[in-house]
Amino acid sequence: MTLTRVTVLLALGLLCYLEGAAGQDDQDDYPKHVNCPGAYAPVCGTNGKTYHNICFLKAENRKSLRTIRVKHRGPCQDDDLHES
Repeated sequence: MTLTRVTVLLALGLLCYLEGAAGQDDQDDYPKHVNCPGAYAPVCGTNGKTYHNICFLKAENRKSLRTIRVKHRGPCQDDDLHES
Protein backbone atom coordinates (compact mmCIF):
# COMPACT_ATOMS: atom_id res chain seq x y z
CA MET A 1 0.00 0.00 0.00
CA THR A 2 2.81 2.42 0.87
CA LEU A 3 4.65 1.56 -2.35
CA THR A 4 1.52 2.37 -4.35
CA ARG A 5 1.19 5.77 -2.67
CA VAL A 6 4.84 6.59 -3.32
CA THR A 7 4.50 5.55 -6.95
CA VAL A 8 1.40 7.71 -7.43
CA LEU A 9 3.06 10.72 -5.78
CA LEU A 10 6.17 10.33 -7.93
CA ALA A 11 4.06 10.06 -11.08
CA LEU A 12 2.09 13.19 -10.16
CA GLY A 13 5.28 15.06 -9.37
CA LEU A 14 6.79 14.07 -12.71
CA LEU A 15 3.66 15.18 -14.58
CA CYS A 16 3.69 18.55 -12.83
CA TYR A 17 7.38 19.01 -13.61
CA LEU A 18 6.95 18.11 -17.29
CA GLU A 19 3.92 20.35 -17.66
CA GLY A 20 5.83 23.29 -16.19
CA ALA A 21 8.91 22.65 -18.33
CA ALA A 22 6.81 22.46 -21.50
CA GLY A 23 5.32 25.89 -20.85
CA GLN A 24 8.65 27.68 -20.46
CA ASP A 25 8.94 28.34 -24.20
CA ASP A 26 5.67 30.26 -24.27
CA GLN A 27 6.44 33.81 -23.27
CA ASP A 28 3.91 35.33 -25.72
CA ASP A 29 0.43 36.60 -24.97
CA TYR A 30 -1.11 33.60 -26.72
CA PRO A 31 -0.17 30.04 -25.77
CA LYS A 32 0.45 27.46 -28.48
CA HIS A 33 -2.54 25.41 -27.40
CA VAL A 34 -5.57 27.57 -26.77
CA ASN A 35 -8.95 26.45 -25.50
CA CYS A 36 -11.19 28.83 -27.39
CA PRO A 37 -14.81 29.30 -26.35
CA GLY A 38 -17.39 27.62 -28.51
CA ALA A 39 -19.50 30.75 -28.99
CA TYR A 40 -20.16 31.28 -32.68
CA ALA A 41 -19.20 34.84 -33.56
CA PRO A 42 -17.61 34.41 -37.00
CA VAL A 43 -14.91 36.72 -38.28
CA CYS A 44 -13.35 36.90 -41.72
CA GLY A 45 -9.56 36.90 -41.71
CA THR A 46 -7.38 38.83 -44.12
CA ASN A 47 -6.44 35.43 -45.57
CA GLY A 48 -10.04 34.96 -46.78
CA LYS A 49 -10.82 32.26 -44.23
CA THR A 50 -13.79 32.37 -41.84
CA TYR A 51 -12.94 31.69 -38.19
CA HIS A 52 -15.45 30.48 -35.60
CA ASN A 53 -14.58 33.50 -33.43
CA ILE A 54 -11.68 35.90 -32.81
CA CYS A 55 -9.98 33.41 -30.49
CA PHE A 56 -9.66 30.86 -33.31
CA LEU A 57 -8.12 33.51 -35.55
CA LYS A 58 -5.57 34.42 -32.87
CA ALA A 59 -4.81 30.75 -32.28
CA GLU A 60 -4.13 30.34 -36.01
CA ASN A 61 -1.72 33.28 -35.88
CA ARG A 62 0.16 31.65 -33.02
CA LYS A 63 0.22 28.24 -34.66
CA SER A 64 1.28 29.42 -38.11
CA LEU A 65 3.51 32.33 -36.96
CA ARG A 66 1.63 34.60 -39.39
CA THR A 67 -0.26 37.82 -38.90
CA ILE A 68 -3.84 37.35 -39.94
CA ARG A 69 -6.09 40.26 -39.04
CA VAL A 70 -9.85 40.55 -38.84
CA LYS A 71 -11.06 41.86 -42.18
CA HIS A 72 -14.66 42.12 -40.99
CA ARG A 73 -17.15 40.51 -38.66
CA GLY A 74 -19.23 37.71 -40.10
CA PRO A 75 -18.29 34.92 -42.50
CA CYS A 76 -16.04 35.62 -45.47
CA GLN A 77 -17.68 36.04 -48.86
CA ASP A 78 -16.34 34.79 -52.19
CA ASP A 79 -14.82 38.17 -53.04
CA ASP A 80 -12.89 38.31 -49.72
CA LEU A 81 -10.28 36.00 -51.19
CA HIS A 82 -9.44 38.44 -53.95
CA GLU A 83 -9.37 41.67 -51.95
CA SER A 84 -6.56 42.68 -49.64
